[in-house]
Amino acid sequence: MFCLKALVNNVGPAVAVLIYPLLNIAVFASAALPYIDDNVAVLLARGCGACLSLNNSLIVLLVLRKLLSRMRATRIGVYLPLDHSLTFHMAVGVAIVLLSLAHASAHITNFVHLARTTLPTLPEYLFGTHLGIGWVSGTACLTGWVLVGLLIIIVTSSLHFVINGGRMKVFFWTHKLVMLWWVTLILHSPSAWMWLLGPLVLYFIGRVLRAQFARHLLYGDMFIREMVLLPYDVTHLVVSRPENFRFRAGDNVYLNIPVLSSFEWHPFTISSAPEQTESLWFHIRAVGPWTKRLRELLNGHPDQNDNNRKQKESFLNDDGDAVSMEEGQVHDDGRAMKRRESCVSMAQDFSHLTEPPAVIDVCREELFGVNGIKVYVDGPYGAPATHVLQAEHAVLIAAGIGVTPYASLLQSIIHRKLGKFSGHQWAKPRDTPTSPTTLRKVDFFWINRDPGAFLWFTSLLGQIESDQSGLQNNFIDMHLYMTSSQGAANGEPTAVWKDILSAYTENRRDLITRLEKRTILGRPDWIAVFKRLKEEEKDHGKVAIFFCGPKKLGSILRRHCIEYNFRFRQESC
Repeated sequence: MFCLKALVNNVGPAVAVLIYPLLNIAVFASAALPYIDDNVAVLLARGCGACLSLNNSLIVLLVLRKLLSRMRATRIGVYLPLDHSLTFHMAVGVAIVLLSLAHASAHITNFVHLARTTLPTLPEYLFGTHLGIGWVSGTACLTGWVLVGLLIIIVTSSLHFVINGGRMKVFFWTHKLVMLWWVTLILHSPSAWMWLLGPLVLYFIGRVLRAQFARHLLYGDMFIREMVLLPYDVTHLVVSRPENFRFRAGDNVYLNIPVLSSFEWHPFTISSAPEQTESLWFHIRAVGPWTKRLRELLNGHPDQNDNNRKQKESFLNDDGDAVSMEEGQVHDDGRAMKRRESCVSMAQDFSHLTEPPAVIDVCREELFGVNGIKVYVDGPYGAPATHVLQAEHAVLIAAGIGVTPYASLLQSIIHRKLGKFSGHQWAKPRDTPTSPTTLRKVDFFWINRDPGAFLWFTSLLGQIESDQSGLQNNFIDMHLYMTSSQGAANGEPTAVWKDILSAYTENRRDLITRLEKRTILGRPDWIAVFKRLKEEEKDHGKVAIFFCGPKKLGSILRRHCIEYNFRFRQESC
C-alpha cells in the first residue's frame, strides 16, 4: 500500500523510470538483431552504440529550459519529471558512461578476436584509418578514443566536489567541451546526426536567445537600481522591470551581472509578485563565490558583519541568554525601545527593524552611473512553486532562504483575492489573471534557526496579515518556527525566551517578528501537523505540499506525504 501511494504521488518520475529502460531495450534490440549471426561482442557494441545515440539526444532535451518551462504549463507536463529534470540529466549522464564503457570494451574484445584470425594487427584495428572502419574516412577508432577522453574530462569536472567546492568555473568551461563531443560523435557514428539533429537545433536556438544581445533586444536595458544588505548575508536586489517582462508567481530566472562576470549565469527565484509592474525583486543568500562577490560589490559601505551583530544584539547578549536592555528593551506595545529612523527602500519599509539594514542606491555617477548596475536576465522559467495556484489547499513549507518563491506567491494570492495590495503601486498587466484561483486555504510554514533570519521578510508578512483581515477565516494561516530556542539543561526556556514569551502574552505582538501571529519556539511536530491537514481535507479540499529547503527535511516531508496521500513538490534553494 505504501509503495502504491508513493507511485501515485510521483506519477511523472514513475512514468519516466518505466519508459526509459523500455525505450533503451527497444533501441538496443533494433540495432543488435541484424547482427544476430555475429559474436556477442558485436551484438553488444551495436546495441550499446544505438543506446548511446538515444541517450545523447535525451541528455540535451533535459537541459532545454524554455522547452521544459512550456511543457510544465501543459496537461502532459503532469506525467513528465519536469521537477526532476536535472536529476534525470545526471542519471542519463551516468548511463552514457556505462554504455560507453560497454561499447568500447565490446569493440576492443572483437578487435582482439579479429587480430587473431585476420591479417591486420591489433594496433591497426585500434588506431588505424586505412581499414575503412567508420563513417568518415575510416576514423571510427580514432574518434572513439577522442570521445573517451572528452567523456573522462566532462564527467570528472561534473562531480560533486568540483561543483560545490568553489570550482564552478572548471565545471562551466569543461562543459563547453560537449560541443566538441557532438561533432566527434557525428563523425564517429553514421546515425548519430539523426538522433542529435532535433535536440541540437532547439539547443542552439535557446543559446542564441539567451545571449546578451538577444536579452537586450527582447527586454532592452535592465539595471539593478538598489541593493539592500539584509541580515544573515541576504542581499535584496531591486531590478528595473521592462513592460514586456511577464512571469508567474514562483518563476525563476538566470542572472548575469557583467561587473562580476561576463559569462556566469546563476538561477534565482523572483521574490516579487507578477502584479508589481515597476520592479523585480531578488533575495540572494551569500553562500558561494559569485554571491559573495555580489554582496561585496560596494566597498566602503557599512560592513554587513556589523549589521548582523547589531541585529542579533537586538535580541541576545554575548551569552545568548538575556535581552539587551540598550537595544532590546520592550515597550508596552511589545516593540523595541531603540530604533533608527524609518528606513524605506524602493522595495519595502524596514522601519519596523531595531537596526534597519543598509539600503544602497546604486544609481549614482560615482558608483556605477546614474542608471545603476547593468544586469541581463534569462527567463522566466517555471518551477514547482508555480503549481500552487492550481491547488485547493496549498501548504507552503520553507526553511531559511527557501522562503523566496513563496514571497512572490503570497503577495500574488492576496492580490488575486482582494484585487489590491497595500503599500505598493499595483497594476494589472494583460497576462495577469484576474479571476479567483482554485485555492480554498493556504498554510504557510517558515522555519528559521535564529531570530534575525525572520527580519527581512516580516514587513511583507505584516502587510499580508493586515490585508487578509478582509478575507474570511484566515485564508492564509502563517506558522513561524525558530529552532534555536533550546533552553537550559532542565528543558526550561532561558531568560531571553521567557521575555519573548511574556512580551507576546501581554501585548499580543511577537517580539521577534512584530506580527500578531506568535513565533513558535522549537521544531514543528510534523506528525501532528499532517494529521490536522488530513482532517481539514473535507473542508478545504485536496492537500498539496510545496517545499523549498534542505534535502533532509524534504525527505521527511515526502514520507509523510506518501503516508497521507498528499501531493508533494520540492525545489532546491
